[in-house]
Amino acid sequence: MDEDKPDPMPFSLEIERLEASGLLRHIELHEMLPSTNDLAIVRAADATLKTPALFVALEQTAGRGRGDNAWWSSDGALMFSLLLEPHRVGIPADRLPCVSLAVAVAICDTIEGLTPEMTGGVKWPNDVYLGDRKLAGVLIECPNTSGQTPPRLVIGIGINVNNSLATAPAEVRSVGVSLCEVIGRELDGTDLLLNLLQALRSRLVQLARDDPQLAEAWRERSILSGRHVEILDGSRKITGEVVEIAEDGALVVQTPDGPTRCYAGILTLAE
Repeated sequence: MDEDKPDPMPFSLEIERLEASGLLRHIELHEMLPSTNDLAIVRAADATLKTPALFVALEQTAGRGRGDNAWWSSDGALMFSLLLEPHRVGIPADRLPCVSLAVAVAICDTIEGLTPEMTGGVKWPNDVYLGDRKLAGVLIECPNTSGQTPPRLVIGIGINVNNSLATAPAEVRSVGVSLCEVIGRELDGTDLLLNLLQALRSRLVQLARDDPQLAEAWRERSILSGRHVEILDGSRKITGEVVEIAEDGALVVQTPDGPTRCYAGILTLAE
């Protein structure tokens, strides 16, 4: 890092403003956690816990991505999990596979509100990009509460905000980006989180209503359309050119055998 530049600003949040927003019913801010999703999953079994519940970590030591992937983070990143009860929003069970896409669009809404020159891109099924670099990741998990509570959903989000990737591992540094590096200034964490929570609420309401504008939003922002990909879904391997992200959240891939719909899997760009 340039010696004349200040160190990245540790992420700070004003709990009073979050409480006053009316968007949350429970808030926990932790200096350090292994994983906010892990904590949210444990807390989901508490029937007395009011939702939506927010769990934030200023430092995360064992953040998780999809599958066996890890999420690298540093001071200045926004890392949190939101615990929801989908039925309170009206999201039916058959729309739950689309939650990660709705969340990705909400992240795009939020960052696009920072400056008109910035456009977010959705990489199916759960990443947000700026240009060709990854800005944010989403991890959706359904805790097993053994019927002690109504069905609950954990939405884990990590966004590179005020952190520099200069100290990141080489494999992260080559593909990642942070908002402060793009915009050229540090951002107010509370403002950003409040705007994101508002955008999340709006997009999840659209999902509950099966609003076609939501699917149009993730189609418009898809960074994979027209690109050749390889998807591993268990023992199944799909290779072909991406057509679109369908209304039901499936990635439609044109293969030699015809269009194939993929609902899950580990995706890599084909050579």
